[in-house]
Amino acid sequence: MIHKIYARLVPDASQLQLVDKTVLALIVLAPLLMLSLRGWLNALLFAALFFSLSHYAKRWIQSRNTLGKLDFWDKQLLLCLAAPFLAIFFTQFLRGHWQDNPFDGPFRILASFVIFLHLRRLKFNIVHAFSLVLPLSLWIVFGLVVFNPELTAHWGGRYATYFIDPLTLGQYVLLLAFMCLALVHYHERPSRPLILYQLSGFYIGLFLSFGSGSRSAWAALPALLLIYLVFQRTKRKAFWRWLAASALVLPIVFLGHADLFLGRVSAAWSEWMQYFQQEHRDTSAGLRLSFIRAAWYLWLQSPWVGYGDGMTPNIMQIPALAHIATPTLEFGIKHNGVHNEPMQNLLRSGVFGLLAYLVQLLIPLVLFYKSARSAHAGVSSAGVLGLIYVSSIFFFGLSTETFNLKFTSSIYGLMVAMLAAQCLSADPTPCPGKNHVT
Repeated sequence: MIHKIYARLVPDASQLQLVDKTVLALIVLAPLLMLSLRGWLNALLFAALFFSLSHYAKRWIQSRNTLGKLDFWDKQLLLCLAAPFLAIFFTQFLRGHWQDNPFDGPFRILASFVIFLHLRRLKFNIVHAFSLVLPLSLWIVFGLVVFNPELTAHWGGRYATYFIDPLTLGQYVLLLAFMCLALVHYHERPSRPLILYQLSGFYIGLFLSFGSGSRSAWAALPALLLIYLVFQRTKRKAFWRWLAASALVLPIVFLGHADLFLGRVSAAWSEWMQYFQQEHRDTSAGLRLSFIRAAWYLWLQSPWVGYGDGMTPNIMQIPALAHIATPTLEFGIKHNGVHNEPMQNLLRSGVFGLLAYLVQLLIPLVLFYKSARSAHAGVSSAGVLGLIYVSSIFFFGLSTETFNLKFTSSIYGLMVAMLAAQCLSADPTPCPGKNHVT
């Protein structure tokens, strides 16, 4: 039974060693409870890293020249996953002030490169595993929300888990929902129960996202819909069938949280009007505008290396910012970030931080876009899922920090590693370059 499961995930399952099977099991299970159990994803990431390192350590003579065998996309992925770590190291070196905490998240992203190499060698089909795991992950979150109403009450009626706030939860359930929707088209001849199961993940994810009241998540909706419509347009029969079904179900999903959705959108408009009329600035939307204005001014004072985390000057003492400075704004900049990922990287590490952020997103975005257009089913499906994921992270980052939590960094590293590994190992001619790593 177990061998049959591995045979669906890896072309030559009979050649798998115990360490390979262990890494695959850890990777498959990683998304299952990542939004439901604190520490789950980080524990599985480091366990998979440990076993992947042990694999290469046992083959040191063979693998000591691994870096020399990396092909074009391997090197690009290494640059992508190492960029945040390098930006922080380089700018701290130039400032002469060292902090260990900022390296935590970037190290998790960098560590995922070892897992990427291992998965690429195994030619692991992560999309097949996702089609079963992701909907179940969303159902588990749904169960936690329904059976723990005190969590919702604590956040004023907005959905959250005991360790994830409504803002972050709304983002991740939305992107997982669209990944479930894209998975409907993965199988050539899917069974009706499997299709309904994957669609249930889509509907549940939307329901949870609307219930979270996360406006930063909803900002990604147009992009996610566009990606889905563009890359599933060739599968017209299935596409129109499930689009028609969604037209019936989605209004029900939306009406369950219509008051919250409309109230949050209306509140944002009202807060912006108050801000520009110079009435009340310390609102959710108003603070975001002030964060960007203050961060831009501070960055201009230290454009190359930034300030590091929590090391910005006291804005209450800066005359140029007196018209927007409040104690809430100053506390937020020092302790919570500026609620904009590009600007936060500028403030933390200057120009090098912004370049690292762009490299971190653009390299996988280009790979996933090229893969999504492939005629190879295994490549195109992983490419579409990758586009959904990276695009979501970009749009979420326009109104919040997307890598300020340990587990969000772990998710990014693992998602890019898993999906890129399938894009590059499933395609007979994935890129111009050298031989693949073995």
